[in-house]
Amino acid sequence: MVGINTPTPGPGTPTPTPGTLTSTPTSCPEVGPDLEIQKWHDGGDTFNAGSTITYQLQVLNREGNGPVNPGEPITVTNEIPADMINVHATGQGWKIKVNNRISPSTVQATYVSATPINGGVYLPRITVTGILTQADMPLLINGAEVETPRDRYDLNNRTWDQVMVVPPGQPTPVPPAPTTTPGPNTTSTPMPSPGSAPDLSIEKTHDGGEYFQVGRRVDSYLTIKNEDWAGPVNAGEPIIVTNTIPAGMSYITASGQGWQVTVDNSTSPTTVRATYSGAYPVAPGTVLPRVQVSGVVTAAARPVLIDGAEVSTPRDPNPYNDRDFDVIRVPFPPGPPPDLRIKISHKGNMMAFSVGDQITYQLQVSNGANAGPVYQGEPIMVLDSIPAGIRNIRAWGENWLVLIDKPTSPSRVMAIYDGPYPVMPGASLPPIRVRGTLIFSLHGNRKCGMDTSLTNTAWVYTQRDINVSNNKDTDTVKLKCMHPGNPTVVRDPHTPVIMAGQGIAKGALNGDGRRRSPGKR
Repeated sequence: MVGINTPTPGPGTPTPTPGTLTSTPTSCPEVGPDLEIQKWHDGGDTFNAGSTITYQLQVLNREGNGPVNPGEPITVTNEIPADMINVHATGQGWKIKVNNRISPSTVQATYVSATPINGGVYLPRITVTGILTQADMPLLINGAEVETPRDRYDLNNRTWDQVMVVPPGQPTPVPPAPTTTPGPNTTSTPMPSPGSAPDLSIEKTHDGGEYFQVGRRVDSYLTIKNEDWAGPVNAGEPIIVTNTIPAGMSYITASGQGWQVTVDNSTSPTTVRATYSGAYPVAPGTVLPRVQVSGVVTAAARPVLIDGAEVSTPRDPNPYNDRDFDVIRVPFPPGPPPDLRIKISHKGNMMAFSVGDQITYQLQVSNGANAGPVYQGEPIMVLDSIPAGIRNIRAWGENWLVLIDKPTSPSRVMAIYDGPYPVMPGASLPPIRVRGTLIFSLHGNRKCGMDTSLTNTAWVYTQRDINVSNNKDTDTVKLKCMHPGNPTVVRDPHTPVIMAGQGIAKGALNGDGRRRSPGKR
């Protein structure tokens, strides 16, 4: 007979009732949340430099998982690569911080709920906007990630989005018809079932720390793994790695044992392509030999070089770990920062202008004599805010990429310097000229004898300029009535002038906004 040790009940311990079984209750482990982040951009896949791009970030707690508990923070981090300007971010219910309006910049958004965020719940979207520059050409890769305590699965915590950037004026493909974007009424892509298909992941790293001087060699590595829980990559299923390197590298080479590797161009922007030629099948858990990509840093890499790579193979259903990027920072030479200044002036009648007069503004940008240079990789941007009262706006300037918001004010003219760098101390850039025809309006109780004025304001920006006192200038011109004693209101160049106490037939304006002389056709 087998003996059973029965513990002696201690003080306060209830005596078991004969014929019943007792057990110590055990608490079931709490199921944690599983956050997923999705990132996309509005419009097509190709943008002109100077155009505005809008990104959307969507976070959800995947269905079938535990809640994000009240008070547990959800943090989204969006690293925006160099040379995007006017970066802004918004999101209902998110506490958002943008550390720099001119990238490289980090958008950090935090969401804290007073109620549980259950599985299947989408959070409000985060919208990030910015203006692309020619320094973003030819490919801009923008990555984001989400994190929260107790997250069960981290493979879907990061995502990337890429766009092609082409010179201004170059035709871009027509965007495809809109498709359903992620949201509360859509179903997210399920994670792969263990063992059912291959699941390749890629990691991109480099030797030598985060900071590199111009002229230093960089050795980077692409590591491909078939995840432990996946199925094999079978013979006849190619494994292809693509590494897109933006401007900022020269003398580029690439190689890897068991890989067939090609490099489009030894100076970036370029693309490295590698096709696996080793043994198949590639079993779960297998790490393939690394692909090494080497090059020398150039000045075009300043201030940061973001280098993206991706891996693909048929039947891989998990896109979340197919891309990775690597960042190196390239400091500017030591010395004082640049000190840009702007001066705006006008040509023509220096005393007063009338409706229909043409006015030409000149915007002159210079670097202070005791400042440091503006180096390649530091975009110089000019913004001219034109108040209401001017039509047929044109703008131009040698070595400037010039964009006009609309031809009738209020309008903005934006110009990005596209000339030679560095811009040395004491240097003046070619002027920007803005021209238009005055159609000013007299509002309220203003009368013709009371001259009014029009003030044009311009700003200049560059990344390291810390003296903002001379980054803004204004120019004011006096405006006078066309016919003294007859108050004139020109509301639009295509509507008639309304005189005091009488009307004028529609179309009784010359093309420049003046009233026609009697009998003139």
